[in-house]
Amino acid sequence: MMRRNGGLQLLMLGEVIPDSNLFHFKSTEIHKRSVEEDNKKAQHGLKYLKPLSRVKRDNLDESVAVSEDICYVSTIGLADRLSRRCVFPFIYNGTLYKECTTEHSSNGAAWCATSLAGDGTVISGDWGDCDLQNISCSRSDLKMNPENVIETSSLEDSPIEEVEELPDSFQFPDTDSSQPLTGTFIPDSRPPFRLPVRPHHDSFGSTGFEIFDAPPPPQNFRLHRPPPPHTPQRLPMGTRILPQGMERFLLLLNPQHDDKHDKEQFEIVQKPTVINEITRKRFSDKEWPSQWYLNRGGELDMNVEEAWDLGYSGRGVTVTILDDGVEWKHPDLMGNYAGEASFDINENDLDPFPRYDLFDTNRHGTRCAGQIAAVANNSFCTVGIAFNARIGGVKMLDGTITDAVEARSLSLNPQFIDIYSASWGPDDDGRTVDGPGPLTRRALEEGVRKGRGGKGSIFVWASGNGGKYQDNCNCDGYATSIYTLSVSSASENGLVPWYSEQCSSTLATTYSSGSSRQGERKVVTTDLHGGCTASHTGTSASSPMAAGIIALVLEANPNLYWRDIQHITVRTAKQANLKAQDWRTNGAGYNVSHAFGFGLMDAGAMVKLAVNWASVPEQKSCEATWAGGIKIPMTQDVQLMIPVQEGCSAVSVLEHVHVKVNINSLSQRGAFSLFLESPSGTISNLLAPRPLDHSVSGFEGFQIWPLMSTHYWGENPTGNWTLTIRNGGERMSRIDEWKLILYGTSNHHNLSIQPSDERN
Repeated sequence: MMRRNGGLQLLMLGEVIPDSNLFHFKSTEIHKRSVEEDNKKAQHGLKYLKPLSRVKRDNLDESVAVSEDICYVSTIGLADRLSRRCVFPFIYNGTLYKECTTEHSSNGAAWCATSLAGDGTVISGDWGDCDLQNISCSRSDLKMNPENVIETSSLEDSPIEEVEELPDSFQFPDTDSSQPLTGTFIPDSRPPFRLPVRPHHDSFGSTGFEIFDAPPPPQNFRLHRPPPPHTPQRLPMGTRILPQGMERFLLLLNPQHDDKHDKEQFEIVQKPTVINEITRKRFSDKEWPSQWYLNRGGELDMNVEEAWDLGYSGRGVTVTILDDGVEWKHPDLMGNYAGEASFDINENDLDPFPRYDLFDTNRHGTRCAGQIAAVANNSFCTVGIAFNARIGGVKMLDGTITDAVEARSLSLNPQFIDIYSASWGPDDDGRTVDGPGPLTRRALEEGVRKGRGGKGSIFVWASGNGGKYQDNCNCDGYATSIYTLSVSSASENGLVPWYSEQCSSTLATTYSSGSSRQGERKVVTTDLHGGCTASHTGTSASSPMAAGIIALVLEANPNLYWRDIQHITVRTAKQANLKAQDWRTNGAGYNVSHAFGFGLMDAGAMVKLAVNWASVPEQKSCEATWAGGIKIPMTQDVQLMIPVQEGCSAVSVLEHVHVKVNINSLSQRGAFSLFLESPSGTISNLLAPRPLDHSVSGFEGFQIWPLMSTHYWGENPTGNWTLTIRNGGERMSRIDEWKLILYGTSNHHNLSIQPSDERN
């Protein structure tokens, strides 16, 4: 309560995420002030609302040759209106705008549109003041699709502060999500023409802006459709592109680009598929024969057909896509849609339907959803891996992304949702070390401890698309969390895709896109406007494939705990046709690779093993620390040893291994390599050189998001563990401490269990 205008006013201080111990503080009411005061006011009390940089992990173009800075801007969030990404170009009052404008502004501030009608005109009320203090620029490629970059404020590469003691609960707004959303789907027509674009020269001016209480209401204007556009000139190198979706627009306008390749981006390209007649007739869905990753047979697919033959289709299991929305009215999704598993965090309502724009930017979540739960035998598009599973969506990427937004997404209805699939993460640029903030870390932990009636929510994560920049997924704190199942990609021919990141935290692999130059196909799935696409790509496609397979496993045995799923994945993954030079057998007899983890997921083997699986023993942990202070000469190696005694906290059979390092150096972080050798002789490359990582801030981020290896799964930890640090830089460095954290069980388990062809 606070006194105002002679009376008392009740203020909303925050909200509680359900079934968790997380409290999200909101800002108090915001009024117009100067630029400096507005910025201070907007940040006051918003410790967990700092914008984060997150990218979707698909829509890749291996032919990219020119790197550019791609920039985006969002609107300023108000007490009653969330921040949203600006959409350019837009038409207002008959005028075409390609950047933020002060024309027609009721308060003199630069503004932009956030949603457009099919003809490019602004939808009334969908606008806001441009947040010019938080323009995000991502080093990307001129030919790369905009969907791969999500607007957020740029981040310094520094760890997030730890939080104080948090209250014990966190609730969504009082809304009734028990009733699924329904309706008749009428596909929106695509825009009849493409709008021209010009370069952005950061010409917003140096004056500030005022936050307004409501968007400027247009009065009685008439919109006039502009004449067809002239062909714009090609942008010079080094141009900064502000509008969302402009790099895709340039891709269409590039006179040197192959028209055949353009066509492949936007419609189904029929390619010869050799499958037997029995397989071909299994489903009536039009693109079923093109789903090569499900129907090739032998060791050339993920053996999903065997799971189907045993009667498993995901029935009774719920999967939610954390993304930019799900077009739940799609003919292939509406029959399996679950409103209880859905929410729009960006707009704070129950409907996760994606926001349409001229470039279909928000198609990512719909594509992922179709891979999991597209309805079978409806003669349309594709078949989902778990075609009878319930599918939901959390719309959380279409706006400013914060720690609180991510935590709310991961905490939605955990007693109803079984699996959360995330195909996004920190920038895959080869220089970022980032991960979940304190609220999100706690949401993950609360999820595995309390979700699914105490059996634990299943969090599936795409490992990353930074292979082109020699990125390493051990620099991604989502992939290195023990609570997530990190999934990598293999191409149609079993090769390491050009975008794939190789690291020791990857648990398993599914198929995805590969090299178009070698004729390797992409993934077929649902698309916006009730459509179908054969152009889904990257590790974005791998995460939902894994989620679909896990849905089959949970149908086979609903009593499995979150760690049971990881154990079953490790035991059944196969090398198949996956080609990597670093395949090794660890001390427990498992084949493992930095490119593919333990191998290709095998749905048939997983469901058969799951039927009689007994829950794993309680997880134990053990920590051991080396402290001293040793110099690391440039271009040399240093080896440090930690002995682990028998019975260390009762960990006798390993699962995950975390390593924290405290290295002080003026050499660039990307010049370092770290290797960890277990007592059994298994060596993991915890950190490989990253040529683009010029940070000299040291290794502080790895204190919050430790380096991880799954390669010691099943080994006995007793003995000497050796950390090798290679300083490839040009300056002397120093290591003061490194810590080894071991997770596992006291005893072996499920050794005599036999796979079963019988259903429970």
